[in-house]
Amino acid sequence: MTARTLAVVALAAAFEASCIFLVDQSPSGDQFTQACGLASATTTCGACMTQSCAAELTACCTDTTCRDVLAQVDQCAEAGACVFDMSSAAAAALGKCIDAKCTACSAEPANAFDGGQVYCGFGSSTTSCQCSSGEGFTNATRCDVTSMPNAICCADTIWPNAGSSCTCSSVTCTSYGDSCTCGPNEPGNASCNTNVGICCANQGFCSCDSAATQCSSGTTSVSDCSLPDVVGCGTSQVRVNNCSATAN
Repeated sequence: MTARTLAVVALAAAFEASCIFLVDQSPSGDQFTQACGLASATTTCGACMTQSCAAELTACCTDTTCRDVLAQVDQCAEAGACVFDMSSAAAAALGKCIDAKCTACSAEPANAFDGGQVYCGFGSSTTSCQCSSGEGFTNATRCDVTSMPNAICCADTIWPNAGSSCTCSSVTCTSYGDSCTCGPNEPGNASCNTNVGICCANQGFCSCDSAATQCSSGTTSVSDCSLPDVVGCGTSQVRVNNCSATAN
């Protein structure tokens, strides 16, 4: 094995954890360059990121201050929403590109509320966390779509002003005979999709019912109630990716 080949293998091993691979872009097959690849490149969000933000992804790969966020970017590609550190210029450019060019994705800075007074904690289970603003001090407890499984984060419209709150909860579903209901506070984890019947969603609520013939006024027909994007937040709240003061 040549010295150049050994170097390529070493680089590939070093970058593997950050979703980076080496691509031979030369006609003769002897010139390797770094390019970003996403494990979730086949999702709607991931496909857009690799096509519309390829330059920004590659720039992040080659920037040592940005490379550490790539695992979170890959989660974004899979879930359609992510929180990552955008303090470096390369990471900020990537986040800006994702938000501007990929409607199926959303990227939010991890340090959005740094310097504020945001305190977060978990309740009796690990399926929900809540943050309050104006508590007098800030803690480092993570409460965001990256750290919570299948979660939706909903904040008061004035968040993060003092006296407001923000909650991230895993979307779960409960079966009721021939119907099922999904939401941030539902117990259980039943399958809730069109196999159960007609599924209808509005803000903060989604259900499937085999006895229903159509969705009622004010609701939207969907194929799967188990998805956080379908459930949404209540009318007095806004959807966010991050409730905590930091997600690093």
